[in-house]
Amino acid sequence: MVYCNKCGKKNEDNARFCIKCGSSLKLEKNKKEEELAEKIKKIGEKVGKKIEKTAEEVGKQVEKSVEQAGKGFGSWYYRTFGVFGPLVSSFLGLIILRFIIEILSLSSTEVTVLGVISEFLYDYILLFFILMLLSSYNSYFYRHYKRQFRWFYPVFSAIGFGVFLWLAAKILLILDTSLDIPILASIASFIETYLVLISIFVLLIGYIYQMFTVSMTKERNR
Repeated sequence: MVYCNKCGKKNEDNARFCIKCGSSLKLEKNKKEEELAEKIKKIGEKVGKKIEKTAEEVGKQVEKSVEQAGKGFGSWYYRTFGVFGPLVSSFLGLIILRFIIEILSLSSTEVTVLGVISEFLYDYILLFFILMLLSSYNSYFYRHYKRQFRWFYPVFSAIGFGVFLWLAAKILLILDTSLDIPILASIASFIETYLVLISIFVLLIGYIYQMFTVSMTKERNR
């Protein structure tokens, strides 16, 4: 029902004019519609905020659960395999890399450059395996023998990073040769030219970080 704003008479919802005074009821209907729309908007905002808050809480719980599961798996993994853990993970990485090489090789009939990349990866597969071993054992010894190994960690990290950059530069050159993208050759040339300097920079950053953590540990122990 709609009440006339002028005389207060009750009218039917579909009435356009007041049956008593003849005033237009259109403004009153519009007002009711606006009030209804405003109520719906407020309800929507409240529901939206509640959903957002719930999603945030669920996200935090999921993140916490994943983190705990990751720590649990890591502890189980190293308890089970011990010092051979990095070797096992490197072999798994080698299997995955071999699988990728096969996929790239099969795709070479449609995209020639993929075949060239697969051949490169296969030619240097042993180097990739050594790189995975270096990275895995570097992390393993740093995690389990941090105090004794902390000064060696930056060295092996810098070496691994340097080898990775060198391989990346080779792949960029392959892409440039096959696709004729000059900027890739420029990037590869820059990497090869300053590879030693970049590795030394990474080494220095690693030692600065280690000295900072040692200093912070001493401060806390005072």
